[in-house]
Amino acid sequence: MSSVLQAREEYDDALSSGREVFLLEESDQSPDIFSLSVGSLRPGESASIRLEYVTELAVQADEGLRFCLPAVLNPHYQPRGSEDVCIQVTSVPASLVPYSLSFSARVSSPRPVSKVESNCPLDALQYLNTEQTQATVKMAAGHKFDRDVELLIYYKDAHQPTAVVEVGQASAKPGSLMGDPVVMLSLYPEFPQAVMSSVASCAEFVFLLDRSGSMAGSRIKNARVFIMC
Repeated sequence: MSSVLQAREEYDDALSSGREVFLLEESDQSPDIFSLSVGSLRPGESASIRLEYVTELAVQADEGLRFCLPAVLNPHYQPRGSEDVCIQVTSVPASLVPYSLSFSARVSSPRPVSKVESNCPLDALQYLNTEQTQATVKMAAGHKFDRDVELLIYYKDAHQPTAVVEVGQASAKPGSLMGDPVVMLSLYPEFPQAVMSSVASCAEFVFLLDRSGSMAGSRIKNARVFIMC
């Protein structure tokens, strides 16, 4: 029996016995669509659902970082003859939604947080340390989630190089990806206004450097000089 069928049977058995249970399933047609079933909640009880994911924040033209929490599941491209995986996704006017959205964000960075803006009303930004490198912001109460929630995060000295070091996990095997310490170096250069005015659009440059044995000697030195120019 496959793990999917076994999970569904265990969920059905738990429902039949009156136990509180949930089932998270991935769509067969699209790997980024999930459905969560929560069953056997007694009257007056509530359930807390926590989702975690990692994503890169897009850099805006004014140097802000944009985070977006979409209010609806946008229809996916459907090849001819395929099943519409979004057919069960519905929406209703905000005035008919019997709930509101409570949203808070914690911002942490090597650089001080300058400000946080949003297309939705926010409470005042609260700093968590004197360096202002950590802060929290909350959405004003009563938001009906009738539009996407967008946050624009701005930092002081955004163009200064930063390095973040992550120590290896003690439980991981030495020499593995999670067992070794890792350093992330961020370079966000600031070009003169005369140069930027002549550029039609912003661009992002990603350098992938080979550090294998074939790069020993002058090759790795020349590559470093080229990147730092």
